[in-house]
Amino acid sequence: MCKDPQMPMTLAIADCQMDLHVISFTGLDALNDVYRFNIDLVGTQASLDTASLIGRSAFLSFGLAGQGVHGLIHHALEVYVGSRLTHYRLVLMPALQNLAGQPRRCAYHDMSAPQLIAHLLERDGLPTAAYRFDQMTGLYPRRPLCIQYDETDLHLLQRLCEEEGIHFRFEQAPDSHTLVFSDDPASFTEHRLPTRFRRDPHDRSTALVHLAERRSIHSGQQDPFWQATHSTPSSGSKARTEREAQALREPLEASSGQRPTDQATAHRQQRSVRHLERLRCERRDFQGVSDQPGLRSGEIMHVLDHPEPLLNDQWLLIEVRHAGRQLQILEGVDPNDIAAIISALPETENDPLPDESVSAAGYTNRFKVLPWAMPFRPALRHPKPRINQLQEATLMPQELIVDAQNSLPGHRPIRFDWQKASGLENEPEQWPLAQVMCAAANPVARLQAGTRVIVAHLNSDPDRPVICGVPRALPANRPRIRLEGIDVKSPVYVHLRSGQHLHIESDKVINVKGAQTELHLTPEMISVRGNTTLDTFAPDAPPRKTLTISDLRLTKLPGLRGAPLGARIWYIVRMRKPGLHHLARLAPRHFLFEGTTDDLGYLGLSEADRQQLIREYHKTPQELWLIHPGECMALHTYFQQNWTQQQRDALNISSP
Repeated sequence: MCKDPQMPMTLAIADCQMDLHVISFTGLDALNDVYRFNIDLVGTQASLDTASLIGRSAFLSFGLAGQGVHGLIHHALEVYVGSRLTHYRLVLMPALQNLAGQPRRCAYHDMSAPQLIAHLLERDGLPTAAYRFDQMTGLYPRRPLCIQYDETDLHLLQRLCEEEGIHFRFEQAPDSHTLVFSDDPASFTEHRLPTRFRRDPHDRSTALVHLAERRSIHSGQQDPFWQATHSTPSSGSKARTEREAQALREPLEASSGQRPTDQATAHRQQRSVRHLERLRCERRDFQGVSDQPGLRSGEIMHVLDHPEPLLNDQWLLIEVRHAGRQLQILEGVDPNDIAAIISALPETENDPLPDESVSAAGYTNRFKVLPWAMPFRPALRHPKPRINQLQEATLMPQELIVDAQNSLPGHRPIRFDWQKASGLENEPEQWPLAQVMCAAANPVARLQAGTRVIVAHLNSDPDRPVICGVPRALPANRPRIRLEGIDVKSPVYVHLRSGQHLHIESDKVINVKGAQTELHLTPEMISVRGNTTLDTFAPDAPPRKTLTISDLRLTKLPGLRGAPLGARIWYIVRMRKPGLHHLARLAPRHFLFEGTTDDLGYLGLSEADRQQLIREYHKTPQELWLIHPGECMALHTYFQQNWTQQQRDALNISSP
């Protein structure tokens, strides 16, 4: 472990003047993945608003001047408040993590993989200067259809890279980080200095501590693309299949002189070659340990002085796990505070060797490498979703097909129920082309536009829809829906523009679901669940100005995201100093509310309880705390993280 006192670990946060010191950090940096660094800091002030740090850029420096990791703060929390120090924990991730939002359902038409990747990045707010495509040598034809089905944008981006054999990495600078895509092994940069193997155990200079190949038995999993494009051969074609397999086992350069006759054949051949390259990467596992802080994934490391001559070569870093500590910052602090802070630090897995323990200060890393001469192709870790159930869609007019070349015989344009209209007047709408099953004899081929149809998917592939029938007729007393006074027949999706009104007449139960709110209407009652404000009044009375809030809810992630925290015991208390250890000192009058969350994570506060909560909050906004196992959160922080600005303004709730 590197213990150089001249190599401090620091964190610089944009627009933050607080004196914060890094005491520990761990991080994972790998090709074709977003990096994540968990950073523990201490400060002498306890007034840091952790919610205000979310989204700020920061640079974690460790190693030589200018070496480190830049990113955005995605999580921040207060771990411990002592007599002189406050312990904080931040999570630093790249801007690419913004693509890991809510899953989407979208249909993309006539776009190549690089074009679709660029579209996803720009749609989620990444400027063109934040990413680039470098040395793209492959062939990427336009895909007639690509369905994003319950995938996040990040999952789709990673899936496209894995399917096409494209890798991505990050270039770091103190004030920015750049996302780089490429498919050429020559695009990887070489580490500035060679890495020497440490033979003398008393030598404390930064060096390579361990490097060896790990051997194991592989299960031989099949590539999903390989299964989709290579059907099981019959007995009559066994000889031909063996000849093709023998050709694929030959050196990759042997077939490069035979140019395919068309683009589709060239693309299939390119994918076959990259499939073999991926398999070779998955079957080599070289692991090592070092205390050189400058190692990053996507760099070429030159190893020298290794006792095994074959390992003195150039290696491509595909994964680096960092860990560092500088606990000497806690010297002179109250021993009780030191014990509490150290016990809250995450355990590190980067012990250099079994006979070397992790000391109070230092840096180490574990890494995985591949021989540089072996082309890197990412493993298939983000599979394409499968659609096993039938779906309903609407036939669209044939003239809506933008490209005449896409007008395939036996295919009809459709609009799935989950699709939204583009809403752009100058841009023609495009709809997926679905194959009509047995088109010559199927009456579906003669149906008019606007007809409802049943759609299945070949091999459960979202990109291969097939029209297989029509739904049965709806009952005569079906609900009546009118948009701006005009009847809407069998609506697939109703998109309300500003100022429009939707009128629904039905004797059935109606559920209206939003991002964070659900409205449930029955002939007997109306119920609202979610984080929202309510304004109720009689039809002929003016709106009331007294607003109420709905029930509070606990989830794993801020912003009411993630799985609900059900069956959790919770308290809302009033106390001057935060911390779970202060609960035993509180009097009964300080416990304002308590209970257990339901399966959806709701606290179960009644209307009267919620009104009283607002009154108590206005009295002492800085002294109300929401407590549940492992969490002590200020109530104003809860409002900042989970309420919209409109909701906070409506109840005159702001950050104190």
